Amino acid sequence: MPESGFSAHYWDTIYSQPQTMDGIINASLHADYLQSMFALDAVKVRSVLDVGFGLGYLFNTVIKRFKPQHAVGIEPSTHAFAEARKVIVAPANCRLKLLPIALEDWCASSRRPGRFDLTLCTSVIQYLDDDVLHQVLPVLAQRSRHLYLTVPTDVEAQRMAVEYHFEDGFALHRTRAEYRELLDPHFTVIGNRLLESKHYFDETNTPFSELLFRSD
Repeated sequence: MPESGFSAHYWDTIYSQPQTMDGIINASLHADYLQSMFALDAVKVRSVLDVGFGLGYLFNTVIKRFKPQHAVGIEPSTHAFAEARKVIVAPANCRLKLLPIALEDWCASSRRPGRFDLTLCTSVIQYLDDDVLHQVLPVLAQRSRHLYLTVPTDVEAQRMAVEYHFEDGFALHRTRAEYRELLDPHFTVIGNRLLESKHYFDETNTPFSELLFRSD
């Protein structure tokens, strides 16, 4: 990904039909799932971070659903940032901050915000090379209690190309094993797309039940 984020060409190419894209057409379903997961174990979400909010639909839906006291969104693309500002509206009593900054720059900043109960990272890390991921994942684990992560593996990318004639020429294709090798030092898988920071939790102090299904 360019340091300044993708230009309008990327968004016009990959999101040429935004109403069909994951995180837009089904943003409310993602929010339903997250709300249910946290409610089942009575885990409070008072702060939300989105580390690449794109066109803003999922971030807006999640903060409307959880009504956090504090929310921060970052997005390096000038084009996407301008479009998302038309979509994202802070709920009542929520301190919302939108920052036009890349994830690696936010992680490196000495003035970055504190810990967040929930971080959204949807369709982001397939655009970051291994060196950048080694830089940002430890910081995300320190700044995020829980991470909602969506990223296609090489198998899923191939399926999308064959079944839906959708190919993302901007993305890096990694195997499931490669992603797990990058993520496992920092996060535990506790649900579908939902990860828990190893910086804060292990099986002795996790707020989530059903320990049988943890990845560690």
